Amino acid sequence: MPEPQRPADRYGDRPFDRRWLIPIVVAGVLLAGLGGFAMLRVADQGVQWAMISFDTSAEDVARARIEVTRNPEANVSCDLQAVDIRQIIVGQTTVDVPPGGGRSVVVDVEIPLEGDAVAATIQTCRRE
Repeated sequence: MPEPQRPADRYGDRPFDRRWLIPIVVAGVLLAGLGGFAMLRVADQGVQWAMISFDTSAEDVARARIEVTRNPEANVSCDLQAVDIRQIIVGQTTVDVPPGGGRSVVVDVEIPLEGDAVAATIQTCRRE
């Protein structure tokens, strides 16, 4: 027995019009590219930082090595602190990372101390 046919005028069945296939695919590719470009622009504006190492063996200064990842054209300022065994701040400084170099820059920082430090931390880095 043959399969019954649905009345096209009743249910709105129409064959797919292939002339719209290429414009739909092109529009999808353009939207995906625009979304990817926007995500790269947003990601490019951020600043990331990490403590690579620190040395608190000297009495009057703590030495830290930090890595700052930012737009190479941006001027970045980072605030660092040194703390003692009770987590009391015994030293702090601000270091400027000038534009230039690569996206990631390693900076050596000296934090002047007013007590015995056991650790150094990066509080924040921001674009200036």
